[in-house]
Amino acid sequence: MRTRSPCELQIERDLDMTEKTIVERIVNNLLLLCLIHRANELGRVEDDLKAQKLTFLIEKQFVQNGLRGLTYNFFRWHKGPYCGPLSNDIRALIASGLLGRTSSGFELTKDGKDLTNQCGELLARNSVFMEIIDSVLKDYASLPPDKIKEMVYKMSIFVPKLRKVMKIEDVPQGQLMLFNLSEKKARGVFDVDESWLATLEVVLDADTLTSLKASQEDAVNGRICTPAL
Repeated sequence: MRTRSPCELQIERDLDMTEKTIVERIVNNLLLLCLIHRANELGRVEDDLKAQKLTFLIEKQFVQNGLRGLTYNFFRWHKGPYCGPLSNDIRALIASGLLGRTSSGFELTKDGKDLTNQCGELLARNSVFMEIIDSVLKDYASLPPDKIKEMVYKMSIFVPKLRKVMKIEDVPQGQLMLFNLSEKKARGVFDVDESWLATLEVVLDADTLTSLKASQEDAVNGRICTPAL
């Protein structure tokens, strides 16, 4: 029996593009832009591997602190924690013109920087999330991708299905390792009210939201999936 990739497993859980899911994806992409921007101030997000590992480390801290911000689910794959929709969101942000990829790595475009600047008040209101992002990035943003990968491998994590704590390097391939907290269980949720949501929808515009949906459809059809990470 063929083992389904994290991309395939994740997409099965992410097919229902309800209004609530769109809100979650908007928040995910805003935080993703913020963490890449802040990481580049301390180091460099050179590639997908580093983007995956930094996002994993940040969301892991959110969950441990009872916070619901990023809502990605990570599986154990070839090079550690991997989330298919995270890779797809990066591609969608590039396609929408908010994120660029150069020979030295990912960086926000002028439009991407304008977006994060416009959201300064919103991010300040959610300072507990931004403080965790900054704390993680201070420790890891300046490290090369392979070094972060090695450090993550040695970390321990509670594996929900297996109901035990394991080193990440020992978690079976394809096993779910980290999933976001539900709103009911979370002690704090990234606060984006209707007025800010409307602003983000205008800034992200229909093309970006279409890109987010298209990236999901592409993953379902096998056109975008990089489970080698």
